[in-house]
Amino acid sequence: MERPAYKAIHERFSEVREGLNYHGGENGNLRVGVMNFENGNQLILNMYSNEYDDRIEAHVNCEISNSRDMNADGLFAVDFIKNTDCLELETEITDTIGSDYPSGDVVTLQMKPLK
Repeated sequence: MERPAYKAIHERFSEVREGLNYHGGENGNLRVGVMNFENGNQLILNMYSNEYDDRIEAHVNCEISNSRDMNADGLFAVDFIKNTDCLELETEITDTIGSDYPSGDVVTLQMKPLK
């Protein structure tokens, strides 16, 4: 059976890479991903199979250079793959955490689009 998230990533992107990690029995995970080599962003679908639970779970993560990652689990995996622009996002961190901040203070990181 073809999984909806697996089908969605192959329909949207023509050049994906795949890797399979087998853990014995019917346990393992399949990683399917695509990368924008100009900015380093990656969209990765992880599908986990577990024979004990008799199910396959899908998790999608977008790794954005110099930024927080975006992700979606299970229910929203297909929509995330179909609708995210994360491979095209380009950001930079404009403020960093320094050791001179007193313990317990809140530090805000601001993001701004690169031009």
